[in-house]
Amino acid sequence: MQKNVIEYLVATAAKYPQKNAVQDSMGSITFSELLRSAYVIADEIKANGVWKSPIGVYIPKGCHMVQAFAGINMSGNFYVPLDTKSPDTRILSILNVLESDVIITDKEHEEQVMKMCDKQVIVIEDVLQNQPKADANAEEYLKDQIDTDPVYSIFTSGSTGTPKGVVVSHRGVIDYLD
Repeated sequence: MQKNVIEYLVATAAKYPQKNAVQDSMGSITFSELLRSAYVIADEIKANGVWKSPIGVYIPKGCHMVQAFAGINMSGNFYVPLDTKSPDTRILSILNVLESDVIITDKEHEEQVMKMCDKQVIVIEDVLQNQPKADANAEEYLKDQIDTDPVYSIFTSGSTGTPKGVVVSHRGVIDYLD
């Protein structure tokens, strides 16, 4: 029985390594490439000492966003998608609620994020230039995670207009998938 959504990625990458996992207007990545990038991003997050925390992802929908999500989950943290089309005031409001130490973004939005807040910024293109450890093993990354850990949080406007986070656990996603 799975306890983490990343276990689905590991199994799929083993069974269909060369099949497209994600495709966007810039290109596509295979399941094996997605898994490899998850290890690289997880290592970067762990190097920053972040564990079981929310990590904002300020990247447009596409390959890089999915890679960030997988890496965040691989690292034992949970992701919070931040819409790059939202006003900066809304993003700042969400970041204040999150109290996240780290935001992952892309080169296109790096300067905007740096002006918006004083968080640690990880630029995904810079991280993905690194190669994964040769001995990368999902079991090692996932051993201290449990199925009730959060996988992601999304923010709604709420009835007052103030952003409110809704947290979804790995078990919730796994039960839905099964």
